[in-house]
Amino acid sequence: MKMFKLTALKYQYQRLFFLMTFSINSAAVIELQPHILEIKNEQSFFEVINKSPHVEYVLVELYYLNNPGVLEESLTPIGLINSPLLYAAPLKFTLGPQQVGKIYLKTLKAPEKEQLYRLAVIPKTSMKLRSSEMNAVLSVKLSYMGLIRHLPKKIKPDWKHRCTTNGVELKNTGNIRLSWTDIQNGNQKVRLNNIHLYPDQIHFISASDQKNISLKGKVNHENFYLFCKNKDSL
Repeated sequence: MKMFKLTALKYQYQRLFFLMTFSINSAAVIELQPHILEIKNEQSFFEVINKSPHVEYVLVELYYLNNPGVLEESLTPIGLINSPLLYAAPLKFTLGPQQVGKIYLKTLKAPEKEQLYRLAVIPKTSMKLRSSEMNAVLSVKLSYMGLIRHLPKKIKPDWKHRCTTNGVELKNTGNIRLSWTDIQNGNQKVRLNNIHLYPDQIHFISASDQKNISLKGKVNHENFYLFCKNKDSL
């Protein structure tokens, strides 16, 4: 799989994320529903609403998310992926004022493990930015990006933990995202931050100042409890 490594293009996408927030809060040209789309069947869709009083010419771009769960996202255009499992249509259309359009997501094959995508919906409204790295004018469009969760046919949530000398390591060994919530460490009243892990991802909880480690809470709404005595490895 190829990824964009050109500095100028990386700069352009970073600006897109910034302008995405600007477009929603300030321009409010378009609205995308739902914000997060789960695909379990062969086809699903987003609705795009033109909130402006003018006709809008809309472009659609689909990206594969290389590093789910990371704040600074790495995206690969779907056109650069060999044998993609998902594609979007149409890639451009026109919307009158208050008109609603649909963008269909069609699956060619279900993934073995959950995959994530970003769908960029870009109205014609644009801004001109000059990049010193490219020494050229870039046309960066105001856009909104939706998140797509492409799920396997058979959902298998699973995880394991490993006790270490400094804390506890959690690993998602299933095929979909898992969320640890309402986490308590021993009898401490302050709850830990929620943890979200995608398949094969690992999270470490530090507990270097404790002899024994006990955690309880919920994983995908189901109760869990784990205990490591004297920090011995399992």
